[in-house]
Order: sequence, then C-alpha cells, then structure tokens
Amino acid sequence: MIKRGQFRVAKSAFAPFFAGAAGPGQIWHWDAYVAANNLWWQFGRFAEAVQGLDPPAEGFEPAMVEHGQLRIYALKGRRTLLAWCRDKASNWEAELKNGEKPGVWRGLRVDLRPVLAGRQVRRLRVYDPWSGKWSEARLRNGAVELPPFSRSIVIQAI
Repeated sequence: MIKRGQFRVAKSAFAPFFAGAAGPGQIWHWDAYVAANNLWWQFGRFAEAVQGLDPPAEGFEPAMVEHGQLRIYALKGRRTLLAWCRDKASNWEAELKNGEKPGVWRGLRVDLRPVLAGRQVRRLRVYDPWSGKWSEARLRNGAVELPPFSRSIVIQAI
C-alpha cells in the first residue's frame, strides 16, 4: 500500500524535471512531511534515474509522446533521450482517495520515433523508480517494449 506522501514526492521530483525544469521539484515541508514520512528514498530514486547525466551539456528539450495508457514526458538531449512514462490511471485520487490499487502494465510498447528523429541508439534501458531496478531493453522499428511495471517507468536511450 502506498503512503500518502510517496505519491506526492515521486510526482514532485520527477514531473518538473521531465517537463524541462533545471532539476527536480522540491517540497516546502522537509521536516514535517518528507522526514516525518521517511520519504527520502524517493529523491534517491530520482538521483538514480539521472545519474551520470550532464543536463546543461545535453541541452535537453522537452517533448510529449502520445500513448493511450501513458503520459510520456521526454527530454531530447545531444547524446541522451530520457522519457518518463506515467500510468494515466494511477494518480493520487485513484490510489489515496478511492483506495484503488495501481495496475501492472505488461507488454506496452512506446513508439520513440517522434523524439528519436533518426538518431542511432547504442544502448537502451529502463528504470523502475518504484523498485529501484534498471533493465536492458531493445528498440524494434522505433518502439521499445516496456517490462512489467506499476505507476511509472523511465526510458533512457543513448
């Protein structure tokens, strides 16, 4: 079961960065909210998702990728493409207010051609910020098949 704060911290950290901000979002009440709910690990998951990147050198440009079940926020850089894929149905209202458990998505494919723009991809991997695990992925006809996940997943193409 997700704690109330986990959803807010995850969204506030990832959403601004993947929308084109210079870094993750921040929360006003560190002691009363993040520390009180022991939510520091969420910031570690964000740090893991962007580890080794140099955003100013990448010159990231934000973009959206259309998908039926996901909201996909992409950052197109000089060397790297990052995409944060969020389950449209998994939000604070569904999980916290209505008590709905997040679904597990299996076999979803994301077409990256609109944001790859003919770029050659040497390495493609995905990061699940809820489990803290990276896995390798393959690009087929411009699309990546995502491993099973809940809530959100990050794609990194280099």
